Amino acid sequence: MGYLDLPGNSLMSAIFATKKDKKSFGEKKEEARAMLAYVGLSEYENAMANDLSYGQQKLVEIARALASKPKVLLVDEPLAGLNVVMIDKMLKLIYDMKSQGKTIIIIEHNIDVVKEISDQLTVLNFGNVIASDVPEEVFHNQPVIDSYLGVARATDVSNNN
Repeated sequence: MGYLDLPGNSLMSAIFATKKDKKSFGEKKEEARAMLAYVGLSEYENAMANDLSYGQQKLVEIARALASKPKVLLVDEPLAGLNVVMIDKMLKLIYDMKSQGKTIIIIEHNIDVVKEISDQLTVLNFGNVIASDVPEEVFHNQPVIDSYLGVARATDVSNNN
């Protein structure tokens, strides 16, 4: 589903598919297999996404997004609701994408993870930017502490630097 230019998207093109269309479809199918392998889901190639675990479904979402070869990937709470094993798998995937030079914008509420993986943080409070800087600076920002961290949490975050 991530391939926007997939041949056969209409009834007419499916019925009257040319050899070029069939070749292109085969190439996209191989690319899809490579995406599944990249996110660690090769063994589920023929499974319905609905039958996968919640964490595996999130990996399918990442694969589908990557299939469109985005310049910037926006990921909304990729770790929410995941178990520890799946969090580790997702973090490795995010680090790998970063190492390939991909720009990733992540909306995430797990502060420990945000601190670990972010190069730059922008914090919003009721739709307004209250801080935008490197993680070390953001976590010492008083409006961020007041709105999200609290004094005890801010101390914990600072002590982990």
